[in-house]
Amino acid sequence: MDPNASLGRRYSSLGLSISNFNTELLTNASNSTDVFGEACNLEIKKTIFGLINKLQVHFKSSKGLVVKLISIPPRHSGFGSGTQLGLSIAKSFCTHYGFPFNAEELSVIVGRGSRSGIGTAAFQSGGFMIDGGKSKNASPPPLLVQKKFPENWKILLILDNSMTGLHGNDEKEAIKKLPKFDREISSHLCHETLLRILPAVVEKDFNAFATGLNEIQRIMGNYFSAVQGGSNFLSTDVKTIMEWLTKHHNVAFGQSSWGPTGFAVFENQDLLLTALDNAKKERLISNVINVVISEASNVGASLEKINVV
Repeated sequence: MDPNASLGRRYSSLGLSISNFNTELLTNASNSTDVFGEACNLEIKKTIFGLINKLQVHFKSSKGLVVKLISIPPRHSGFGSGTQLGLSIAKSFCTHYGFPFNAEELSVIVGRGSRSGIGTAAFQSGGFMIDGGKSKNASPPPLLVQKKFPENWKILLILDNSMTGLHGNDEKEAIKKLPKFDREISSHLCHETLLRILPAVVEKDFNAFATGLNEIQRIMGNYFSAVQGGSNFLSTDVKTIMEWLTKHHNVAFGQSSWGPTGFAVFENQDLLLTALDNAKKERLISNVINVVISEASNVGASLEKINVV
C-alpha cells in the first residue's frame, strides 16, 4: 500500500491463504541430503539443497534431510511457493533435530519475507492477512491483522501456463523502474483497507469487500503497468477474462503478486459456476489458460509424524 515508504515503512500487503495449492513433502533425518519426487525438477532440487545448507549454517549442524517432494504450487506465479517451501523445509529440519522453530526468524534465514510478511503468516495460521510494511531493519514485515475469511465466498483462479511472474534479479530491476507512488494515493489505499475491506471480511459484507478490493486492484494494476508492458495484468489472456468477469458479474478481482495468476472472488459457489459456464460459452478460456476453483484456508501448515515399519 506504500511502495515509497512515505512514513518510513515500505510496501504493506494484503493476502489470503487458499486451498488446492499446498506444498506437501515427506522428510527423513539423515547424515546427508537427498531430494527427489515427481513434483521435483532441477531448479526446485537446487533450491532445497540451498535451503538445507542455510539451516545447517544457522544451527551449526552437519545433519541433512532426505526430502520427497509430493506437490508444490506453480513456481513464480503468485502462490507464495518459495515461502511455503522454505518454511516447510525449516520446520522439518527443526522437528527432526530438536531445534527451535520460529517462523519469522527462519523466514529471514531461508531468504523469504524481504518485502511481504503474508507468506510467513499464511504458513502459521492461514486466513485473510494484512502486514505492516517493512521498516529499515532486516526483520520481515509484522503481521497486523489475521481474520477468518468467509467460507461461502469462493475463488476462481485464472492461471496462464505460458509464462511466469517476475522473480529474482528481474523482479529487483523492475522495482527500480517503478514510478513514484504519491502519499495521497497510499493514504487512500489504507483508508479503503481499514474502513471498507477489513470490516467487510469480519461482517461478511461481500459488496463492500468487492468495492474496496477492486479499487485497490485498479490503482495498483495501473501502478505496476509500467513494468507489465503497459497493462494492469501481466497476462493479456488473464486480463481478457478478468475484464469480462467484472463487466458481467459481481466479483472482487485482482492479480496475485507479480502474476501471472488472476483471481475473482464470488459471493457463493453457484454464482462462480454460472460465471465460469458463461465464460466457457464465450470461448474466453484459451489453450494456455487453466481455471481452478478454490476457497480460503483458515488454518496454517500442518506436520504429521509417520512411523515407518
